[in-house]
Amino acid sequence: ISAFASTTTETMTEVFTSSAVSEHNKESDCYCIIHDKVYNVTEFLDVHPGGAEVMMDYAGLDSTEAFEDVGHSEDAREDLKDFLIGVLDPKEVEAKQKAVEENVAPQIPGRSNGGEEWKKYVVIAVGVAAVALAYTFLSK
Repeated sequence: ISAFASTTTETMTEVFTSSAVSEHNKESDCYCIIHDKVYNVTEFLDVHPGGAEVMMDYAGLDSTEAFEDVGHSEDAREDLKDFLIGVLDPKEVEAKQKAVEENVAPQIPGRSNGGEEWKKYVVIAVGVAAVALAYTFLSK
């Protein structure tokens, strides 16, 4: 078990952080999160009806929305149980639920959510455009 995953003693279910799951993002080692459960889908990639490429788009990520958008059958949902290896860290689940309630994007450890940083790039771009316009008109 990695430093990012642990096993609960009551249920013997492995607990993963999003960061730990994100490390499994290759065709030879592919995990995904669906409804806060962690699945090792490596062996399923070659037989997935939609192709491995579709699943690799979500390798190491929460693929709940994509899974639901496709409208998987009850059989597919039942088959998914064969690949279950653990659950998402309850602290992250709680943070995600709280963020949804507050209508705010959750902070995922190890990943940047952008925040307000984009604003400085807009300011820089507008400044460069203003200088270019001024130079064009003043140089005539």
